Amino acid sequence: NGFVIALGALAPGVTTGTPRTVLIVAIILTLAAIHVVGIRYGAASIYVFTFGKLMPLLGFIVVALTAWKTNPIPASLILPGTDAKWADAMLFMLFAYAGFENLAAPAGEFKNPRRDLPLALLVGTLAIAAIYSLVQLGAMPALTDLSETETPVATAAAALIGPVGGVIVTVGALLSMAGTNSGTVLEGSRMLYALALNRRTGPLSSIHPRFHTPALAIGIHAGFALALALGGT
Repeated sequence: NGFVIALGALAPGVTTGTPRTVLIVAIILTLAAIHVVGIRYGAASIYVFTFGKLMPLLGFIVVALTAWKTNPIPASLILPGTDAKWADAMLFMLFAYAGFENLAAPAGEFKNPRRDLPLALLVGTLAIAAIYSLVQLGAMPALTDLSETETPVATAAAALIGPVGGVIVTVGALLSMAGTNSGTVLEGSRMLYALALNRRTGPLSSIHPRFHTPALAIGIHAGFALALALGGT
């Protein structure tokens, strides 16, 4: 749904009706198929999406901090009043950092999980924190009020370098959400598979004879995601 909403900035007609349904179905089924044919291809899709989303973000950071129209730091240090939605802010922040806990789900398929898992947790969390902070810092002086737009980074980029900036960042956001969805198919299906092991659940804990992936678990995971996505907002 987030992917469809972001794509609406480039193609408004896809956010409702049949185009929305077709797009959501196509995305989820494509990602499921990629992960069924092998962990190597599923992981590769995440690498490609991650690289694609980082380039626009890093470019935005450089341009925004170079332009630096106003200094938003003094005003941002003033705490809001008691009517501020602290709970909403904390929930959103938690969601933004969520995902690190899922790294352990496919650890059995890592080449060296004892070495790679702790390193990925540490480096990934620090890198994400740095990028989030710099993107926020770059967007704040570009717009007078970030809350006035549902796509603050794209709007800030458009304000700095024109419509092409908004398009570039929107494409980056689309790649980001596609990567998140691909990662969720990877770790979510492995969680379902792991829960089924040694519990006499039959085919749910089975491995595809050719692709060596939990194909049925991936299919069930994608099916539930599809129903929730089409029925949600």
